[in-house]
Amino acid sequence: MPFGLLTMVVSLEAIILSVFVLLSQNRQVARDRVRNDIEYHVNLKAELEIGHLHEKVDELHEMIARIAAPSGRDQER
Repeated sequence: MPFGLLTMVVSLEAIILSVFVLLSQNRQVARDRVRNDIEYHVNLKAELEIGHLHEKVDELHEMIARIAAPSGRDQER
């Protein structure tokens, strides 16, 4: 009979520990979800900023090409 009580106590302990483990995993999943959402928004903002910088570099390249290109007046001289 005492082994039956001991078995029941050990089983209850295992159940309680498994509940704590599951709750801890759920909290970790929630934290990971928030972290992933933040990382996604940071990456999206970085992508938009890189696109904007790419446009500016293209504009500067066009301006330099226009300045460096010989004008018709320079060729006549």
